[in-house]
Amino acid sequence: MSQLLAGIDQKGTVSVYDANGAKLSGVAALVSGMTVKLENGGEVVKAYTLVLTGDVNGDGEATTVDARIVIGALLTADEPLSALNEWQRCAANFDGNNDVNTADVRTLLASLLV
Repeated sequence: MSQLLAGIDQKGTVSVYDANGAKLSGVAALVSGMTVKLENGGEVVKAYTLVLTGDVNGDGEATTVDARIVIGALLTADEPLSALNEWQRCAANFDGNNDVNTADVRTLLASLLV
């Protein structure tokens, strides 16, 4: 966290929020879904949502649980991927081609075997 904050050249305050919007203090680890907000005088100047590739559930790790979540989202009959929000779709796009599909699941699972 300190490395992230050191790279931000901005006046004001920096606040970190969890995926549900609750303000955090004493953040030990960064996980997908967290939002870092740069605030000046109570106004949000910039906001960054953190995404760790493969970390679809926001626990800070890419695991088989994340792969299961993506498979479930892909199998959603009405609208594939509708169960995932924007940062989750970004984390699920393991191969970086902007299209979440079974290839992403395969790549994620293969990375766990290394």
